[in-house]
Amino acid sequence: MAKLVSMKVIIVGLKGIGIETAKNLVLAGPGSVILSDDELTQKVDLGANFFLSESDVGSPRAAACASRLQELNALVKVSVHTGDLTEDLVGSQDVVVMTTTNSIDMFRWNKFCRSRTISSYDLRGRKLTKPAPIRFIAVGSYGVMGYIFSDFGPEFTVADKSGEPPVQRVITSISQEESGVISLLDPSESELAKKADIEDTEHQGFVSFSEVEGMYSKEESGVKLWGHSINTSGVWRAKEVWKTIPDYLIVPKSKGGDGEKKATQYWVHVRDPATGEFKKDKEKPDGLEWKPVFDFECKDIPTSDFVLTEEGDRMQRMTNVKEHYKVKIGDTRNYSKYLGGGLLQQVYQPVQLSHRSLIDTLQQPTPLDSEPMPAVDGEKEALGWWYPMLHILNQALYQFQCLRNRAPITNNEKDAEEVIELAKRLNASYRIMREFGGESVAMATIDLSVPGKAPPSAKDLTTAQSEALESLTSMGTGQERALLALKESNWDVEAAMMMCFDEETMNRLERAVNVYKCLSAMKKLVLAAGAEFQPLAVFLGGVCAQEVVKHCGKFTPLNQWLLFDAIEVLPNSSLPATETAPQGTRYDHNIALFGKTIQQKLMNSKTFMVGCGALGCELLKNFALLGVACGESGLITVTDGDRIEVSNLNRQFLFRKQHVKKPKSVTAAAAATVMNKDLRVHALELLATPETEKVFCDDFWNGSGRASIEGKPFLRSGNGHGIDFTVNALDNVKARKYVDSQCVLHKKPLLESGTEGTKFNHMVILPGQTVSYDEGEADAPEGEAIPMCTLRNFPSTIIHCIEWARGQFEDLFVTPVADLQEFLKNPRQYITELRENAESFSLTANEIQLAIDKLCDAEGNGLLRSVSQARRVKDRGISACVEIAHTLFTQKFDHAMRDLQHQFPKDMIVNGKPFWAPPKRYPNVLSATDILSDEYISSFIVSVANLIAVAYGLHPLPVNGIDKDGNDYDTFVSLNSHWREPTMMTTFIPQNPTPWQPSTVKIDSGLEEKKGEEKGPETQSLQDMVRSLTSLLDQLESGGFDGLTAQPADFEKDLDLNFHIDFISAAANLRASNYDIPRTSRHKTKMIAGKIIAAIATSTACATALVSMELLKLVQQKSKCQFRDSSCSFAVNQFQLSEPKAAIVYSGYGERKIVPDALTQPELFDEMGKVKEDLVPVRRWRAYPDPHTKWDTLRLPPGLTLEGGIEFLKKTHGLRLSSWSVTVKDADGKSKGRQIYAEPAVDTSVDESLLLKTVSLEDSQQKAVSAIMRCAAMKNKQAYTTRWKLLKEMQGSEYRSKMQAPMRDLLESQLGSLQGLPEMVLEVSMEIAEELNVEAITPPVILPLT
Repeated sequence: MAKLVSMKVIIVGLKGIGIETAKNLVLAGPGSVILSDDELTQKVDLGANFFLSESDVGSPRAAACASRLQELNALVKVSVHTGDLTEDLVGSQDVVVMTTTNSIDMFRWNKFCRSRTISSYDLRGRKLTKPAPIRFIAVGSYGVMGYIFSDFGPEFTVADKSGEPPVQRVITSISQEESGVISLLDPSESELAKKADIEDTEHQGFVSFSEVEGMYSKEESGVKLWGHSINTSGVWRAKEVWKTIPDYLIVPKSKGGDGEKKATQYWVHVRDPATGEFKKDKEKPDGLEWKPVFDFECKDIPTSDFVLTEEGDRMQRMTNVKEHYKVKIGDTRNYSKYLGGGLLQQVYQPVQLSHRSLIDTLQQPTPLDSEPMPAVDGEKEALGWWYPMLHILNQALYQFQCLRNRAPITNNEKDAEEVIELAKRLNASYRIMREFGGESVAMATIDLSVPGKAPPSAKDLTTAQSEALESLTSMGTGQERALLALKESNWDVEAAMMMCFDEETMNRLERAVNVYKCLSAMKKLVLAAGAEFQPLAVFLGGVCAQEVVKHCGKFTPLNQWLLFDAIEVLPNSSLPATETAPQGTRYDHNIALFGKTIQQKLMNSKTFMVGCGALGCELLKNFALLGVACGESGLITVTDGDRIEVSNLNRQFLFRKQHVKKPKSVTAAAAATVMNKDLRVHALELLATPETEKVFCDDFWNGSGRASIEGKPFLRSGNGHGIDFTVNALDNVKARKYVDSQCVLHKKPLLESGTEGTKFNHMVILPGQTVSYDEGEADAPEGEAIPMCTLRNFPSTIIHCIEWARGQFEDLFVTPVADLQEFLKNPRQYITELRENAESFSLTANEIQLAIDKLCDAEGNGLLRSVSQARRVKDRGISACVEIAHTLFTQKFDHAMRDLQHQFPKDMIVNGKPFWAPPKRYPNVLSATDILSDEYISSFIVSVANLIAVAYGLHPLPVNGIDKDGNDYDTFVSLNSHWREPTMMTTFIPQNPTPWQPSTVKIDSGLEEKKGEEKGPETQSLQDMVRSLTSLLDQLESGGFDGLTAQPADFEKDLDLNFHIDFISAAANLRASNYDIPRTSRHKTKMIAGKIIAAIATSTACATALVSMELLKLVQQKSKCQFRDSSCSFAVNQFQLSEPKAAIVYSGYGERKIVPDALTQPELFDEMGKVKEDLVPVRRWRAYPDPHTKWDTLRLPPGLTLEGGIEFLKKTHGLRLSSWSVTVKDADGKSKGRQIYAEPAVDTSVDESLLLKTVSLEDSQQKAVSAIMRCAAMKNKQAYTTRWKLLKEMQGSEYRSKMQAPMRDLLESQLGSLQGLPEMVLEVSMEIAEELNVEAITPPVILPLT
């Protein structure tokens, strides 16, 4: 950080790339940025430089942009240099960025930067000079191709090459030997075990030690070298540990194997069948030939034929395997014996790297002993000649610019031919160099002197020719190769088949085609080279800015070139001059590239952008510059429910300090309109959710393309086709999936993107052609699973403590308070209904146990406690809040620790090993008497007291915002309130707290108990469970609940005055103290608890640049093969583009495992919460229709009743409706499912005739249950009771009424009015009607509502 804030940078050139680089850098926060660009602003510059306006036309570009860049970050000094660059100016900088494409200037200043030295004087006054090269970065673009060249000097240091956090592992032993072996916690000892994962390199392969018991230096004289102990010994080189084991191989079927059986082998000498002598083999140690033989084949082989070990034993075939839970270091014999414990910490070591000069890398950019030049597009890389072609073409463009003092004129055939001729000559000279000096001398593309030949086409083939082509391609031959062979052999299939194996002939044919492709691509790129492509400027500016930041020593700089092209975005065929002629507008570069027709289409497009944070700001800027929705019919509808926070300002560049607390969407729209006054934006402060579908209604998606502002939905107006495309700018998976589902429903393209620190990606979703986001993107991992017993009782890292504290927040202030809130809506009804259902045995044993636990679980938590606390807070105010806080402190950090010590004594031995062996840590007890001396104890008491006050209505929920008059407001406890004063709260702490008594609840140790070692409690009968439940209901009823309030917390990490992070930080650090784990800062706690990954402007810019390129392809209606998805990382210079995945086709039939429910099926989960796969039942499925994709639909006729819908599905599609549900939100905004229909289940254990003989459907429920309980023949009382209730329900008028009700009415009964909605996707489960228990996999089922 210190190096960044003092860094001085000069940026030469303020066109698109220059301004993007400058913007990203100023947001990053270097010490100073100097802008150098005296060229006068032209109107066309407004198409790529967002800080220029029409009033700046005629003014120097740098001067016009400086003040606006300064607004982004007051801590960065932004200044302007006028005139030519001087050596004094450049020599005073740390990094020079040249965005101009004048190669003479680049060569000159690159040479100067590499040669800089700095001087100093020693104590004797002698002058000392040492190299101090200035980092030099050249970045530029020609149309849709661009480059970045990075030169950090002949020698530079990188402290962290990847940016990945160093690993930390638990040690279980350290040997005393010449190469000491460190054994790490392995899976046999703990579920927390992790592989070493320490790469054996000079950068990552170093470790240090801490918390090791024992391992002290044996001799005083060795302390200086070895440290007092291994903990203070410094950094060690760590290497992998390998061991040799027998090589077990699968026995082939020819030798009696079954494809799975494995056996070991022995080495046997091979005899010559003719002479009977052993065959010779100079490569073998004994000079004889060996062969492996399976052990079961050895019985008839004489001992003399075996290869023997030095001990005279038969030699087994062995293999080397890495020991993943061990590493070895240097000599550990100088230390005393290892006694226990310890942590191994990876320590990155700085590495020295070297760069060559710009002029040296032109001929050969990547020497053979270095990493190859990064290839961005995998398909182009596979061609072999593409990236060398780009490098050659880039140099040809340099030469043209030097010769003509200008770039090629866009779409000028003469200029294009001249550049291509320069490229051919350059390539020819490099190829000659390679012939004589080898590949390391120069980089060249294919031989362009060979006559090119257009690739063969599969169009207009006769039937016979198509069949011939099919016969070759069906054998795995590529279509192009098959066509070449067929045409060369005059469509003789057999001759063509043989020709495909004739590499010489095929190489000749394919070489001619590749030359044609290469020259065609070069011409297409050069014809566009005179234009500035705004999205490419954004991408290169993002990469360049991040490259500048690498000067600080973190992340690996480029090596040394990055070449990028977006040739797919250009029109598929050449455009007439009338289409591309300049119009004298800011869009002239776009028109030159894509034509005025496409530009008009872009300007009149309708876009739905969801989210307006960092991604949204960049996208709106790109839209304004490209002209998206700047025509009379164009419109961008942007929606975001968030408001601007101070933390947003360092990456959401449209926002300034004065915008804090204002709506993101409205503010960003206003800022983007300043960049282009013609931009048409409709900004809304809404979330895109099912609740806002009346705003984003059918007419919005498929008609006018305009949201219903009043929230009064209307049907498709018929005057348009609705939204052209949707762009996600969201930061959470759930919202992304919802928008994705809407795009699938309405068959609209979706452009998706995301960032995670230095990583970024984008994804194109095309209706009917590609996977949807939901199919193609797995849920973001939440991190490695931590076993529950570890979180509850045995933490070993601060992350365990923070996760525990985050869980405590939910368990204390969210779940029980939400349960109380629901209960208080109608407490009498809750008690009455639960009592009646229990006493009539309408609940299963599992349901009764769940109800008991909700009232009062084994640890005393539940509604009973919540009602009691709410009553105390209502009656006694702050004193009750502090008492509850003190009680919680005592329970969590005192009594819970004493229970652990009691149940698991410090010297306890389990299975012959110490129970408290690493990673377990023996707990300490904390005391609340230290409230004023320990900041975290006082913070815990204060935060819990305030959170309890909010939970039970003493304080309002903490929120902030802007009122209807535009004034800021909040409901936070004021900073000077006595509620924030620990000293005051000590007056309410009980003087005689409840003393500790050993708990009767058995603590989960995480160890498997031996059979018979522990006996669980006796299983209660159903009658006993009912009695327990009714007793708890009596207690609940007697407590009284009139006037009580419940307000569950909604965790918010960004409101610092709401006590949420205060609680988690205090609880996590107190728990850390319980287990002698080092405490951590509030900031780190907030980052981990809030799952925050620091966002940076550069990755955001690059992601949106790639999205903008895809948007232009959508407007041109490109084919799927021309679109690209991406996955990129600045840290390791990974930039990968690939064609989007094809839509998943569901066909045939199969089996899938049923996802178990942890609450009702705990036996299917292990201690870590992972599913026991071998116990999970499977379910058969069949695709219907067969085949189909997610983009298909299964539509019901309008106006169906439920009974009619069931009948329609069965008769028309052969499907049986199993269940139908809807998702609704409760008063707290939480989603929950409500079932509308469930197919009556048939329980084969129930004898229905016996049931109806014993009980009448006319009986009351109480009478029926009594009769069932008395009937000895009915063994499963619960099953018979459930079946009777179902039969009675089906006979009743309510059931018949439901079956006869229109399906729309049933939906409205759960969701409210559906007026204006044309259709709805139903949440249904279906089975194949004619096959028992076979699930039907179908596309979305649509119910028309009109």
